[in-house]
Amino acid sequence: RLRSHRYRTGLHTHEAYPLGIREETAFAPIDIELETGDRIVLCSDGIAEAPDKQGESFGFERTIMSVRNGCRQDLSSKALLDAILDDVGVFTGSEAAADDRTCAVVTVL
Repeated sequence: RLRSHRYRTGLHTHEAYPLGIREETAFAPIDIELETGDRIVLCSDGIAEAPDKQGESFGFERTIMSVRNGCRQDLSSKALLDAILDDVGVFTGSEAAADDRTCAVVTVL
């Protein structure tokens, strides 16, 4: 969340089957007050789990830093998405993706 030079990043995970796999999987709602300019970034596990040549994962910390860096640069949603995927690509190098690398960025208008 970007708000006039203050950054807040929340990481929300859920221990369950991925969204859409099992119809009966329940997810608890999360209430968040959003303001104009706030961003919501959703990433599949393939982002954080993307490995480099040594087998180290990109990880949640690198994912969060990539999002923060893009927000500090005030990138558009598309540019932020591209920056995140570029950061993952630089980290993994020529390693083939073993999982999807899906990401969506929403900016509150």
